[in-house]
Amino acid sequence: MNGELPLPYNYPLPEPMEGPERRRWLKELVSWWQLERSGLEHRMPFVHGSRLRRYGGKINQVERVIKLLKVRASTRALAILIDPFRDFTADGTDEEFASFCLVEFKRRELGGSQRTIDVIAFYRTQEFARWWPINIAELRHLQWEICGALGFLPGRITTISADARTHSRSPTQVAMPIIDRWLDQAPERLHLLANALVHGNVRDGQQRDAVRGWERALSDLEATANEYNPDGLPIAIDGLKLLASYLEVVNEDEDPTLKSLTRVLRRLARDNEGFEEESRHAAIFFCSPAILGIEPAKADRNGLGRGRRLHFSHRTRLGLRPQPDSRSKWSIFDAKPRA
Repeated sequence: MNGELPLPYNYPLPEPMEGPERRRWLKELVSWWQLERSGLEHRMPFVHGSRLRRYGGKINQVERVIKLLKVRASTRALAILIDPFRDFTADGTDEEFASFCLVEFKRRELGGSQRTIDVIAFYRTQEFARWWPINIAELRHLQWEICGALGFLPGRITTISADARTHSRSPTQVAMPIIDRWLDQAPERLHLLANALVHGNVRDGQQRDAVRGWERALSDLEATANEYNPDGLPIAIDGLKLLASYLEVVNEDEDPTLKSLTRVLRRLARDNEGFEEESRHAAIFFCSPAILGIEPAKADRNGLGRGRRLHFSHRTRLGLRPQPDSRSKWSIFDAKPRA
């Protein structure tokens, strides 16, 4: 038993997308949140799938729920995503853990031989513009999995939040940036992207999808740098490092443009890493229009210039403090100095 949920027509996507692309974006995002293991757990140790299927390193809570509800209805069919030993500190400072705290699956008799599974989930806080549709899609994914194992029908989904926000004044991303998630879900796209940047042309199909994903990664960087978010936002690091490594290996002829691009990617990853390791208080957040210059890029005959270009300013570390003055900027796409 499975299916797809459509995004609301006015959902604030990072880039305009058509129907099939919107559905795939949602599916990949929900699938990442439900991974049992992630190569990015050192940065985000509360990926939902890891907590649900490997709680404490050993308990598969989803399998436990299935075994309970197979026999009879039970109010013990719970799964917990908060681990006090890992997530809490003695005084409550410097804590980072998921908003998704608890979920209960309720077996309900419909009459005859039909049964259904309802889902009730508790969130410590919930933002409705971007997060709530993703939350519902993720709960539906879990509901389908359990119903499929039991032969039951999917029923109601209810979310409860102690702090419900109808909108957020700060940008709210809904997961790790796409270029980092590729390390878990589609590492081949980093190869395809590197190939496109090296050869200056884009083939239709998976390679064009990889370039589109890169454009979204740039939009994520723009959103992160433009406004301070007290909850913190995940930023691209690991994917940038791996992309730089691929370009470095391929650049056997020591092409100066590729060398420049590699340096920019490594510097951007290093600056992002520094920001992620900071306390992220508003006092250390520095942002100005000079940090990121986003402008339309004219498509060349190969289509590589489609979308946007990201310019990194040497005057400022991305989203952080002023650095020694320099007026040169670089284009992530062509890595050429700009006046």
